[in-house]
Amino acid sequence: MKKLRLLLLAATAGLCLALLSGCSLKSPEDLYTLPRPPEEYDLLQQAITRVQQELGTTYSTTVEYAAPLSGVNIQPIQMLDLDDDGVQESAAAFFRVTGAENPLMIYLFRQAPDGGYEVYAVIEGGGSAINRVSYEDLDGAPGKEIVVHWQMSDDVHLLGAYSLSTGSVRALLITSYTDYALLDMDMDGKTELMLVTLGADGAGRADYYDYSAEMDSLVLDSTAPLSTGLTGVEELETNFVMDMLPALYVTGRLSSGGLITDILVNGENGLSNVTLDPVTGSSTRTLCLRDVFGTDINSDAVLELPGLTFLPEYGVPLSTDSMWTITWMQYDAQGTAHPVCTTYHNERDGWYLILPDSWQGQLTLLRTDQLNRGERAVTFCRWSGAAEEEPEAFLTIYTLTGTNRAVRAALGDRFTLMEDSTTIYAAEFQGDWDCGLDEESLLANFNLIRTEW
Repeated sequence: MKKLRLLLLAATAGLCLALLSGCSLKSPEDLYTLPRPPEEYDLLQQAITRVQQELGTTYSTTVEYAAPLSGVNIQPIQMLDLDDDGVQESAAAFFRVTGAENPLMIYLFRQAPDGGYEVYAVIEGGGSAINRVSYEDLDGAPGKEIVVHWQMSDDVHLLGAYSLSTGSVRALLITSYTDYALLDMDMDGKTELMLVTLGADGAGRADYYDYSAEMDSLVLDSTAPLSTGLTGVEELETNFVMDMLPALYVTGRLSSGGLITDILVNGENGLSNVTLDPVTGSSTRTLCLRDVFGTDINSDAVLELPGLTFLPEYGVPLSTDSMWTITWMQYDAQGTAHPVCTTYHNERDGWYLILPDSWQGQLTLLRTDQLNRGERAVTFCRWSGAAEEEPEAFLTIYTLTGTNRAVRAALGDRFTLMEDSTTIYAAEFQGDWDCGLDEESLLANFNLIRTEW
């Protein structure tokens, strides 16, 4: 802090000297002028405008931008480092040209010796939109390839993987699919392609494509079946199994209801669905009857999958959607499940609690809200489920809002767990049962539910 004050004093002194000497730093007009973009951006924009004008003249139409709809690369103009030298010397511009045979066009520009930009490649595709675009090292050679998800219609998608290594566009693979993922499945330093395809009969498969130098293309390495009865793919997660081998987690919705997750790894015989039961044709151990998806609950870089346990109900329950706990399971490369922890997720109030193992088999929940006071509360009770027994309350967690929330957070033996600008989360122990938690460990086990965008 002393150093900062000295620097500020020095700067102030210098400014005063400059003013006393009759020197003006900037005119008032300069101070209110918006900063100009770099010259390189102006030159790139000029090149893009020329392309738009030429296409508009050729097809007698107005050329509009057609930015990718999803993924991390969603800008209509994207600066790129395709040769992977650490300098963004290239750019991609995404257009829709009405009237062209292939109306979706990706123009790739590179910087010329004079500093301007010139077109060096064009990728064209049909359909209604570009859903997603990725830049990946697919062949292991210097530079990156481009993977484009062409959306032909709501139900039809084409995936194109393109190489620019020869100075022109060369398709490494063009194929239809339901969903896809990119990951280094065999840990060889380059990216492979996983395509998921569902048939109308509910049969699905995952295809593993790898680059072949001999064929100079992406070729099918191996295939693995998915659980039968899938009506759609809800989520693809690239992650690891317990052995720290790369894995693809395919979570699909069943026609009979619920979610089921297939875990795919690359084994000695190629791609394998390690959770698939050969008798049932499904990954029955990962079945989840609620819309609860896998997450890395303990932040160890391995995805955990949920297993639900429904709790006995006493009196008026929280709701049918809240009377369960989640045991989070990790899976190894053989498909064996290993429990990590058990949680209770209160989605209504936005928090979850990691539960001690001793609570298992003797837990029920009650809600004691006072909405007119801005207070919502969940009470954890010890109960065997026997009708002749009364549940024994041992812990209540409060979600407090309103202007007097700080006062209510201090009532009785309550203590604060977390707070933000609008809400205080507080707790209070009750009864004589030693539940295995104290204030410090309860705080460590209490977490807010984060929404992923």
